[in-house]
Amino acid sequence: MHLFKSRFSPVLGALALACAPCFAEFYAGGSVGLSQWDDEPKSEGTAYEIYGGFQFSEFFAVEIALDDPGSFDYSPERGFTFGTDISGANYSLVMNYPMADSYGLYAKIGLLDYELKRTLNDRTLEKVSNQDLNYALGFQMNAVDNLWVTFDYRYYPLQFKYAGEEVELNADTFSVGARFTF
Repeated sequence: MHLFKSRFSPVLGALALACAPCFAEFYAGGSVGLSQWDDEPKSEGTAYEIYGGFQFSEFFAVEIALDDPGSFDYSPERGFTFGTDISGANYSLVMNYPMADSYGLYAKIGLLDYELKRTLNDRTLEKVSNQDLNYALGFQMNAVDNLWVTFDYRYYPLQFKYAGEEVELNADTFSVGARFTF
């Protein structure tokens, strides 16, 4: 058995590398959508993402994105406006499930390296930098040639220290986007 592994492993490895270019492609895209935060009071914002990636097989890809899960303001009293802005880089592993040549499902698990900025009347109170995981599920449809339309749900469970306290801030985003493969 050991002889079989040692003689055929290089052959199997070479076959895998030879087949990889058959599926390999770069892509770039963007999306925009609605984010809903679970803070008090409940807040909504606009989320967007600009990304690029490399699909190295029919089922797997890696992606890097400029991610903004949303900004929101609230006014607890007259004359006071508190704001929260979150943005950062997102590094994701993408798992695809093609259902046909022109559509399929996907899932992403990403690491968001973000900066959170809290403001009072447009003056910065504090900035916090952190990294947290996020998760996405989506549907993709080939519109024409190399253009894909995407529909995405993403969950951001963010945990960070703010003013000496542990804070948990969760967001759900729903977005629509476009991806161009080349």
